[in-house]
Amino acid sequence: MKTCAYCGLENSAVAESCDRCGQSDFKGSDRDAQAAKILRSGPAGPHQLPPHIRYLTVEISEKGISELDRSTRVVFIPKAEIVRVQVAYGCASESPGLQSLVGAGLVCLGFVSLVGICRIFIHGGRLFKLSLGLPLLIVVGGWLRREVVTKQVYLLVVTHAETRKIVLRGPVESKVLADFLQEAKRDFGFDFEVDEPLARGEPTRPMG
Repeated sequence: MKTCAYCGLENSAVAESCDRCGQSDFKGSDRDAQAAKILRSGPAGPHQLPPHIRYLTVEISEKGISELDRSTRVVFIPKAEIVRVQVAYGCASESPGLQSLVGAGLVCLGFVSLVGICRIFIHGGRLFKLSLGLPLLIVVGGWLRREVVTKQVYLLVVTHAETRKIVLRGPVESKVLADFLQEAKRDFGFDFEVDEPLARGEPTRPMG
């Protein structure tokens, strides 16, 4: 059996993704092991990034705060633009209302297309190739909706121009997170406002 690192569901040993939440990270995997450690860089060389620390998908350096997708930066916020940083646990979507609405619309459109395809197979009619792919919108819309209701740990970064959410994707260990924030403060001068549940060390695995 494989235990999902996100929702805790027991899956079959050959499962490639969780039957409940669709994630592909299981306890004992490399991703789960990352929850117990902070990655630190050494002195920067001529072709290397400046010294930084990384925990799961968040990287902090003297230059600023980044969110990573594997090793690629998908978001970077310069330190000079940051007004404050709050560590929170909840919906990590940048626009939860809009994302939920779009997800619901895609699910509805996918179901309508699926019903139409079924009617064509039963009663006959012309079926366009494009329409065969429309039911996949159910999956896309469902994923968007799930992202809205899934609780995750994130950094709410307030700048002079906008507010962004930098997400720690994966199971977060409270003690390791506290050490990560302490190192970021000591080495790079960042101050963090930590929400009370996180400060108390309450469980912070993604929940949806």
